[in-house]
Amino acid sequence: PTSAKPGDVVTITGTNFNTTTTNNIVFFGATKANVTAATTTSLTVTVPTGATYDYITALNTSIALMGSSTSKFIPIYSPAKTGIGAGDFTA
Repeated sequence: PTSAKPGDVVTITGTNFNTTTTNNIVFFGATKANVTAATTTSLTVTVPTGATYDYITALNTSIALMGSSTSKFIPIYSPAKTGIGAGDFTA
């Protein structure tokens, strides 16, 4: 995927993924995603809150093989904010 909202479920296609979901680690920029399903050619993941404009990377921990997307992922935040207010910050 080139873009999605946090919480959206997306499918990443490729090769050499591990069929055990916990043996695959996926990052959207600097933020780790939750892998919910895996085959050797696809991963189903939930876009994490905090996903950043960067490459999607996937690591198969059982064979130490890592790959990344060819273009940067664009997180979509909805609704669009036009300003920052006091309620946007915690103490």
